[in-house]
Amino acid sequence: MYELNEVEIDKISGDIDQQGLTYTLLKNELLDHICCNIEEEMENGLHFNEAYRKVKQEMGSRRIRQIQDETLYLINKKYRKMKKTMYGLGIAIPILLGVGLVLKLQHLPGAGLIISVGFLAMAVLFMPIFAMVRIRDTRQQNEPVPLGFYLTGMTAGILTIIGSLFKIQHMPGAGIMLTLGLGTMALAVLPIYAVLKIRDARAKNLPVNMTYYILGVIAGILFIAGGLFKIQHWPGAGVVLMVSWLAVAVILLPLLVLSILKQEGNRLNNFLLVVLAFSVIAILLLAQLR
Repeated sequence: MYELNEVEIDKISGDIDQQGLTYTLLKNELLDHICCNIEEEMENGLHFNEAYRKVKQEMGSRRIRQIQDETLYLINKKYRKMKKTMYGLGIAIPILLGVGLVLKLQHLPGAGLIISVGFLAMAVLFMPIFAMVRIRDTRQQNEPVPLGFYLTGMTAGILTIIGSLFKIQHMPGAGIMLTLGLGTMALAVLPIYAVLKIRDARAKNLPVNMTYYILGVIAGILFIAGGLFKIQHWPGAGVVLMVSWLAVAVILLPLLVLSILKQEGNRLNNFLLVVLAFSVIAILLLAQLR
């Protein structure tokens, strides 16, 4: 079978670009489709120019742009549905978990089922949809897409959610999933997130406070480790949890306060959030001391 050379493929690609095609994935698919049709015509004895002219006539001069418009319309329609689904789940899941928690505290029937549905919906539906929406939004902003970060974060989140469900329902395997999920979040997701934020700031020529990021990652790792030790009832859980809370209260929150108060907009709201955050930390520390 005849195969087109690079010069011929470049000519076809240039003609597609002149049609105003901007969607890269669609362009590659169309290029492959047109090349296959031309090669098929050349197998029947036509030269390249003749075969190419015949294929273009069959497609129509405006067909390529029309295909792009139809494809983008379908993609945007699917994206809007996906985003609405994400928002709907974001409202429904907390309601389910809240109702399940109330029923659980009151020892009423149906609590386990409702909590299970809430956790499963979060793990199986919300997390993947959220990751897909974030990836598309990042691409729309013409920014590099850290697929590894999104996949790692989604996997860690799903493992943590399913592990929490198993823990609540006293099912086997909860400890392994929680350890894998929270461990991945602490040792992979947090450091990668900090590196990405630093890279984005430098790309935009913004000042980078390395101390803030380093201490933030350390405090986050300690915080997650404290929670994991407490959940798993490992030796030294109380000490690790105390150190983690102190790291958040003494290291992370002061840096966060300074960063927030430097922002020009919504200073009052930001200050209120800081006060509430400090109050929550203080209450949790007092509860731990008791």
